[in-house]
Amino acid sequence: MRYKKTIILPVDIKSREMDARLLHAAFALQAGWRVIVGSKTLINRAMWRMPRGVYLFSTFGHGRLLMARALKRMGFASQGWDEEGLVYGDGGQYRRQRLSAETMALVDQVFAWGEASATDMRPVAEQAGKRVEVAGNPRLDLLHPKLRALHEPQAQALRQQHGRFILIPTNLSWANPHVIPPEQQPLHADTPPPGREGEFSYLQYQKRMLERMRALIPTLARAFPDMKIILRPHPVENMQAWQQWIKGLPNVEVIREGPIIAWTLASETLIHSNSTTGLEACLLGKQPIAFTPFESPRHESPLPNGVSIRASSIEDVVQVVEAIRSGSAGMDEERQKLLHWHLHITDELCTPHFIRRAEELLPLPRKSTAATLPTRTFLLLRHARKALRRSHARDIHRRNIFPDTSLEEVAKRLHQIALTTETLLPDDLHIGEIAPNIFDIYLE
Repeated sequence: MRYKKTIILPVDIKSREMDARLLHAAFALQAGWRVIVGSKTLINRAMWRMPRGVYLFSTFGHGRLLMARALKRMGFASQGWDEEGLVYGDGGQYRRQRLSAETMALVDQVFAWGEASATDMRPVAEQAGKRVEVAGNPRLDLLHPKLRALHEPQAQALRQQHGRFILIPTNLSWANPHVIPPEQQPLHADTPPPGREGEFSYLQYQKRMLERMRALIPTLARAFPDMKIILRPHPVENMQAWQQWIKGLPNVEVIREGPIIAWTLASETLIHSNSTTGLEACLLGKQPIAFTPFESPRHESPLPNGVSIRASSIEDVVQVVEAIRSGSAGMDEERQKLLHWHLHITDELCTPHFIRRAEELLPLPRKSTAATLPTRTFLLLRHARKALRRSHARDIHRRNIFPDTSLEEVAKRLHQIALTTETLLPDDLHIGEIAPNIFDIYLE
């Protein structure tokens, strides 16, 4: 079947985004779209041979400018949001580091998680001649009460396996990296670039937090010997370092498996520091704890710490955990207001809206083979050069954040999501692979 509309949904971090992209895919398939989903890195390398369609950007940074230009020259349309545009510190610093007016000008539709991020995005969007639409994100839908049933079977299995546990997701990939990406290497040098050194640098902020977190865990383990402490490092953190640091603590484990939502639901409580997981826990009806042993307004987002119960010392953390276990902690009105300022929260799922808006980008502009050949050839040569690399830091990083995924895994999860959302997928649905970790889903 020749498709008139194709949507391409790249995934950066599998454990964070894959379910959200499959939710997006389920609604797109119901509306008659062909869906291509998989590793963002591998999809971007293979864009030279992808069918024209609507491409989803997950960042508007300068690093995406080459791809945005190539897509425009090949006649693609695009939508986008900043996947990490929810948790950040200073708004000016966020615009400098995460947003590029040149990139944004090439994206047809620009979305924001909520009014707070939209407000910070608009100065750049105005330079780009774009309007920022507050629309939420499919990841929010996964936390919606309507989709709790999707995660409950796995949550129940985790409760049975681990009993009562405290979940500690860490987000310290700069201070504890599995590999150091090329763009961060100068920051780890003896003499970092001007303006990126000293106590105010993000690297130093993370190093201080890592030191405090390492001190917290043994105290928690001794204070709650009847519970497990489960550490879940960020996908690009060094797990082996954490395993070494917790030696001798029998009720502490380091585990990084599957989407975090089920783990959060199964946990007694969640302890974080400046992490999106704290926000997710709040939306799932939990009482997250923000460990804030020092203040760093430049690097801390007001959101995940703000909707959590703050604990500024190790002793405070222990007391708050005890209060949560006794049922005496609750969500106040100020935290509710903060939540709604930062997030587009409605009674309905927001994902179908993105499909409706994608329809408005059709039909795609006509492009002859001759007109697109130079760009596709450039992307092909770029792909070939990167395919020849061996043990490059970026390739190690990619395998860390998007482990190899089977066709069966994608098909099973897609059908689970469709069943939970009552999205009817036809029996003649085809799920195949364009290449390893790039999946093609359409009606036969």
